[in-house]
Amino acid sequence: MNVLSLLSIIFMTSLLSSSNNTQSHNCINVGESELTIRVLKSDISLDSIEVWVYTAPIFINTFENETYPLILKDGCFTGKIPTEMKEEVIGLSFNTAEKSYGRELQVRQGVNNIYEISIDPNLEIDWGEKPDFEGLTSDDWIKIHNSNTAIFSSHDLAIPKQKYADWRDVRKFEVDTLWPRNLAATKLPPGLPDWVENSLRCRFAAMVSIPYTKAAENIYGMKVAEPPMESYTFLDSISYTEDTFLKKSLYTGLKSFLYALLRFPEGGFEPIGDTPVDEWQDIARLKLSRAISNPTKLLLDLLSAMSYVEQIDIKQTPLTAQQIENVKAGYSDGLKNIILNKNSKLASTLENDKKLYKDITDDNFSLKDYIDKEYPGRPVIIDTWGTWCIPCLDAIAKTETIKSSIDSGDIIFLYISTDASPLDEWKRVAKDISGDHIRINDAATEKMSATYNLEVFPSYLFFSSSHDLLEITSGFPGAEKYKGFINALSGNK
Repeated sequence: MNVLSLLSIIFMTSLLSSSNNTQSHNCINVGESELTIRVLKSDISLDSIEVWVYTAPIFINTFENETYPLILKDGCFTGKIPTEMKEEVIGLSFNTAEKSYGRELQVRQGVNNIYEISIDPNLEIDWGEKPDFEGLTSDDWIKIHNSNTAIFSSHDLAIPKQKYADWRDVRKFEVDTLWPRNLAATKLPPGLPDWVENSLRCRFAAMVSIPYTKAAENIYGMKVAEPPMESYTFLDSISYTEDTFLKKSLYTGLKSFLYALLRFPEGGFEPIGDTPVDEWQDIARLKLSRAISNPTKLLLDLLSAMSYVEQIDIKQTPLTAQQIENVKAGYSDGLKNIILNKNSKLASTLENDKKLYKDITDDNFSLKDYIDKEYPGRPVIIDTWGTWCIPCLDAIAKTETIKSSIDSGDIIFLYISTDASPLDEWKRVAKDISGDHIRINDAATEKMSATYNLEVFPSYLFFSSSHDLLEITSGFPGAEKYKGFINALSGNK
């Protein structure tokens, strides 16, 4: 082998080595993380302890979470937790009847994340001195957790009113005073991973820097002009790489940052609609480049995905067929799966709502015909109510308690509201009332009231399995009488 060939091999090997060393450890990947908490010693019976895991998916609201139980097996609390990233910060909660203990830690996909603990009589937990895969000890995690509280509770975040005379004064105060003062209040020690401070920067931007006009209106009731995109330079201090941008403490979620960025600067971004993902991102890149020196592909992917999430989660509008094709073509599996899973859940919810919450506008609605068609051979209890009717809601609270404490057999509980209840409010309240729901118009209400001599809300009608009318009561009949009707219709003694 000649010298030139040897040098070429050495050079290529060096490049590969360099590439491997700078490769991101984290990325979006919908999967599971296995977690095992091995109890070395406990002064409390493990059977009396419940352990729950809290996760904060990318597009969940700040201070919200999803929970999963760990199962006790062979002296370990263990489980597989749904996660959206290869490396993710989670919360743990240990609970007995009298005490609770909580902390944050991190897990990786593809391995069994094993932590060893000792539990004292007061449910205080010793995690030992062994650091996790990023070199963080349990003491470090306490400091990280406390920093998320200290940075926003130690000082006022409001901009002095007089500063709003010039957006330059506002930005100078944010960057020179607010941010360094509040960051110093966290007392974070040096040497922590970059993502810790970066997640605080994201939250500061979402709360202070980005909602410029909204903050002025909310705090001082004053209308101010939207500053130019070039004023959002604090955004350039944030890292948008996978290792620093994706990882975050449990309650410093990305959604609030992405949603603020989507809505506020210079009037926000247009909804993605049926625009192909790459075309929407090209437009977003041009705008963001006026404030951020390098809007990464990750940032653009998450921001465009946030537009889809806004449509699905906030506007409750399923994706069109064209949008679904755009999502499949525009993202890698991680984000694609998150968006499409959300869309599938919404479509399923809306389909179930059609079955459980029917808005009937037919003037010729007949209650008897309806229950004969929908519930043949089933006893039916009718409850007429309205979202505006306080006695109705008080009675429903009582009937919900009764229904949960008694075997109601195959009885159908049908709640009938009028269109005096606004549609959205009716759906919102009805979701917390177990049973089937229909909403009828004024003409149908008058007809039903005349047919059954209904004079007040609430009123109750009790039908047998053959749909013979057994009883009508005006107003809540009382817990014992209502329970008696359930027992009679269900065959309970």
